[in-house]
Amino acid sequence: MLQAVDRVLASRSPKRDLFRRVKVFLGTAEREYCEIERAYRVSRRACRNRVREDGSRAFGHGRSVALIQVACVGVRNPTQIKAALLHDVVEDIRGWSHERIEREFGPRVVYYIRWVSKDPRKKFRSKAERDRA
Repeated sequence: MLQAVDRVLASRSPKRDLFRRVKVFLGTAEREYCEIERAYRVSRRACRNRVREDGSRAFGHGRSVALIQVACVGVRNPTQIKAALLHDVVEDIRGWSHERIEREFGPRVVYYIRWVSKDPRKKFRSKAERDRA
């Protein structure tokens, strides 16, 4: 499994790879495919100036999570893919909340985001404490 993840993450074009894989189970004209594209754009735009602590672009993490879900785990649920793309937006980007995601993408997307994200309203004394949460 880890070798498959490494191969997926080594992609030179993760966006193309993600959408090529999504096209296998969703047609490009389908509403859910368009919503995944919109979640991709929203996340990319929201994270455009953010850098993670390891120096990588913040957007790359959500995109990688979505790609791993589709390519390695076999996720075919569009709601879970949107949540993967958007999960750090709620945690890390000012102006984005669970309520805003729900307004824009619906309650099911927020349901999955809540499972994988830390509550942005909770304050932590250190990164280590936040990571343990």
